[in-house]
Amino acid sequence: MTTESIEINRVLLRRLDEMIRGQTDSGLFPYRTYAEIEDFFADLWIDLEGEGSRSSTTFGTLLSIARMDSDRQGLWMTDALARTIAHLADHEFFGSNEEQYLAAVEELNHGLARFGLHVLPGTNTTKASLVRTATGDTEGDNWSYAAPLNDFYAARPRAFTLPRIEARDNPLCAVIMPFKPDLDEVFEQVVKPTAHEVGFEVLRADDIWQNQKVMDDIAYLILNASVIVADLTGQNANVFYELGIAHLAGRMVVPIVQNQNDVPFDIRSDRYLLYQNTSAGRVALEKALHARLSQVIGDLSG
Repeated sequence: MTTESIEINRVLLRRLDEMIRGQTDSGLFPYRTYAEIEDFFADLWIDLEGEGSRSSTTFGTLLSIARMDSDRQGLWMTDALARTIAHLADHEFFGSNEEQYLAAVEELNHGLARFGLHVLPGTNTTKASLVRTATGDTEGDNWSYAAPLNDFYAARPRAFTLPRIEARDNPLCAVIMPFKPDLDEVFEQVVKPTAHEVGFEVLRADDIWQNQKVMDDIAYLILNASVIVADLTGQNANVFYELGIAHLAGRMVVPIVQNQNDVPFDIRSDRYLLYQNTSAGRVALEKALHARLSQVIGDLSG
């Protein structure tokens, strides 16, 4: 069932219009001027439709992107509309007012519930996601799965199958690294126990065998993760390919490396943890990684 198989109505679009303009009865959503509405849609590479008032322009744009499939009548949950809804719930629009943000997301979800849709709130470091509930029931957190409909999922990659995104008791830390005996020590003695101690579930690609294609398992690992620990040691081609997927999908990445010259110029401006694969070096890496992952899980917890 694709995103476009979900039929919606004008009532939902009118509610979204009010939320985007910041003119709901609750006052939870930030007010936007015409220029700010234009910027809102420009962030999504969507051109404004309609002329005149803020309301007619915003509603006209929503109608347009809900009718992108000209072969059918009616209004549909297109990829563009899914991205718009997720963007509406972007944490950055609400500043540091966490209570207001969560209340706004709750109001948004109230309107989405009848369509079997739900927004998972974002944080300062992660984007909100529009998901489809397995049963259409949004009461509580008992979902059998949640399939994202926004951002990376709109790209429809051909090299691998997009995985289902599973609800988990603990956030997932995915580890991507070359499969070498000396680096296996780093994983088993440092990365895995440190991430576990902080509160993450930890998986590496060799922990998964769900699909016939290896890349499908890699995609599952990366796209289900809240954070990626990437060992860039040796400039392994597979690691950099997987790192690119993680960056495009908007996942938080914590690079570690033994030689700073192994960090390509394009990402050298990002912070990375430099370590030595010795007894003392692994102890130092454990301390630095613990601090970094503790910060990440704190952000995820809000």
